[in-house]
Amino acid sequence: MRPNFISTFSMATDQAGKLGMGKNHKMVCVYGNYQVVHFNKLPMVVTVIATNTANTGLLMDMDKEISALVSQLTHVVDI
Repeated sequence: MRPNFISTFSMATDQAGKLGMGKNHKMVCVYGNYQVVHFNKLPMVVTVIATNTANTGLLMDMDKEISALVSQLTHVVDI
């Protein structure tokens, strides 16, 4: 079953964009036992789920590696 927080990312990023601070590139959500980091790589969104003790800064620093991977995937996957 797909968690609801994954499907609501687009709505949350649209609302965050209305704050007038520019386009939202990353979003971090922290729950009781885990944290979720979303990377906005349109037309794809990459979601990383980790324990609540994981280093959030290191997760967010994965952005460059994820960007390289997503750019390769968008050429292969027809979205």
